[in-house]
Amino acid sequence: MGSEKPCILVVDDHLPSRVLLQEMLLDEGYDTVEAENGAKALEILQKNIFDIILLDIQLPDISGVDLCPKIKKIPFRSHIPIIFVTAYASIEIAVKAMETGAFYFLSKPIKQNELIFLIKRALEHSQLHREIARLKMELSEGKAICAILGKSKKIQELLKMVAQVAPYNTSVLIQGNSGTGKELVAKAIHQNSMRKNGPFVTIDCGTLSENLLESELFGHVKGAFTGAIAERKGVFVRANHGTLFLDEIGNLSLALQVKLLRVLQEHEILPLGSDKQVPVDVRIISATNMPLQDMVSQGTFRSDLYFRLNVVNIHLCDLKDRSEDIPILAHHFLQKYQSKNPVTGIAKSAIKLLLQYNWPGNVRELENAIERAMILASGRELEADDLPPEILDKIKKLSILEPEDLLANEDLSANLVSLEDMEKEHIAKVLQKTNYNQTQAANVLGIDRKSLWRKIKKFELEMPAC
Repeated sequence: MGSEKPCILVVDDHLPSRVLLQEMLLDEGYDTVEAENGAKALEILQKNIFDIILLDIQLPDISGVDLCPKIKKIPFRSHIPIIFVTAYASIEIAVKAMETGAFYFLSKPIKQNELIFLIKRALEHSQLHREIARLKMELSEGKAICAILGKSKKIQELLKMVAQVAPYNTSVLIQGNSGTGKELVAKAIHQNSMRKNGPFVTIDCGTLSENLLESELFGHVKGAFTGAIAERKGVFVRANHGTLFLDEIGNLSLALQVKLLRVLQEHEILPLGSDKQVPVDVRIISATNMPLQDMVSQGTFRSDLYFRLNVVNIHLCDLKDRSEDIPILAHHFLQKYQSKNPVTGIAKSAIKLLLQYNWPGNVRELENAIERAMILASGRELEADDLPPEILDKIKKLSILEPEDLLANEDLSANLVSLEDMEKEHIAKVLQKTNYNQTQAANVLGIDRKSLWRKIKKFELEMPAC
């Protein structure tokens, strides 16, 4: 409408009612536009977007109940809150109005304080929907601050979940094995929420003793216990108006679970040694690699706290279950650690090895492996033998897929290399580095010279003619 003030469309065929509503709204600083019937309202809505619509149910050309769906079909108008007003109130009409998606239903004569209260509520509702739509668009266009990398179906589903849950203050429980990126997902939710300008505070519930953890969570006053020489604010206060990420939540003692539950219910904390409650406004995101449902059954985790934390559940899969993301992550970590060694790429042979490994430590283990390889690499690319030896040893012990398994998954088979090919490539590189000195090469490979000679014959690795 070109105005910074909220603008409200008033649809009513009764002129005195329109004038009265307009006066009430102008008194509160709102702009208004009037329409005396349904056709005029649709014409205005085709050209303008409003913050709220006040819609009379009894119109000369169409009922408000029938007009409401027509309004919501107009592009970009579906989320405009509609407040129905009528002089002929009944339960049946009210039910029909709400079934069409109306925000609320008011009976005439309208009380100004009641109307303004609903207007404010409707504006908050409208703002929330616009923010959700914006965040979803940013995520879909890759504009949002989100470091979750990958092209697999599981990662795309995860990004969609982040977009859906981020705008709300709902508690989220993230479950997954160590190294799957639980804190990364928590940060993505925070950074795409309406709390993104507030603090994001993390605490690991598994690294502190019960007494220290209680103090870290809720804070303490001076003299609360031996050594408390000064007041300390807990993470709930430090995260006020932001997000608190409680990692390894399954390690909380039952006593601390009771205190955490009270904070979630009352939205206030009691610092150690204090008798004064402190209000807090914090969104809780928690994470665990422990089976909380089993712990509830065993009585080691409170069921009421579990249901408070687990409003939305996000499960992160292991890296081996989204292997198509491994090359993307590997190149990302290559760029991250290029300051340690100006390596420009990763050899195909190294990528093949990365795809064959099952990564029990998940993304964290992959990052550590690439960082180590970057430090030790001597060429322009990361080679297979730059990878950590424990990974190479484990790959050698892995069983090779049967031919029918490879045929069943052509995409996977294209990324796999046989152990025989790996062995041939490794021996060839060692021979080249030792200038085909078989005694030195055998020592490097950890085999005797006779075994090396047989492998040279088998793989046709004779020293090239000058």
